[in-house]
Amino acid sequence: MQDPTTRGALDDARDEANMTSNAALFVVFNIAAGQGAGVAARAAIERACNAAARELHVLVVEDPQRTAELACEAVPRARQANGIVIAAGGDGTINAVAQATLGSGCAFGPPRSLIIIVAPMVFPLILTKRYS
Repeated sequence: MQDPTTRGALDDARDEANMTSNAALFVVFNIAAGQGAGVAARAAIERACNAAARELHVLVVEDPQRTAELACEAVPRARQANGIVIAAGGDGTINAVAQATLGSGCAFGPPRSLIIIVAPMVFPLILTKRYS
């Protein structure tokens, strides 16, 4: 017989995965991070989300001193929409978003989660264009 606490944890993980599969994305985006690749990365993310009809809100960090403020702004908006707050940037951005989401009950996604979320939206589009 399965341990009831394990079963509960598995059910919770399954529920969270279902909840976030189409959840709105609130991206705190440090456009200066990534050695100048931020503008192109943002455009690619926006195209993929638009093509997949995925709700996307980008909060652009233009002044690194305001990163924590933007992260704190993203959390209640994401909670209201049952969304995910994602850090897109360097260590400072990741830290600010992690701190803002900690204890908030809001889902937090580190930068690599963008790849995990956006890739399934992009690959079918690439294949459709290439083989149609």
